[in-house]
Amino acid sequence: MSNFLKNFFTFGFSKDGLSHWFWQRISALLMIVIFSWLIFSFRELLISFKINFYVWIKNPINLILFITLFIIVMHHSTLGMLNIFEDYLQSKKRKKLFSILLKTISFFLVFISIFSIWHIYSKII
Repeated sequence: MSNFLKNFFTFGFSKDGLSHWFWQRISALLMIVIFSWLIFSFRELLISFKINFYVWIKNPINLILFITLFIIVMHHSTLGMLNIFEDYLQSKKRKKLFSILLKTISFFLVFISIFSIWHIYSKII
């Protein structure tokens, strides 16, 4: 049981292929749900997008789900790229270097995305 929990809370970044596979599928399912919500909620914004977007993002649920979408998409894409690195890079040093570089870039992209969305939200209030 403790081994399962340890693998579960690695969010797919462990050396275990099952954990990676599991989190890749979970993030894909979450993206389907959140993208469906996004498409459904954006259909009301089509007329004057800029003005309506500010009204839309003021809703805390929309803000939280929008930020969650960025986190999940970045996590999913990072897992996919790590899988590509594992499959196609032969050198262990290169795998480690590209893995660290990818995780660092992903972290900063998520941070910048959250900061930007929060900046838009705080500017409105």
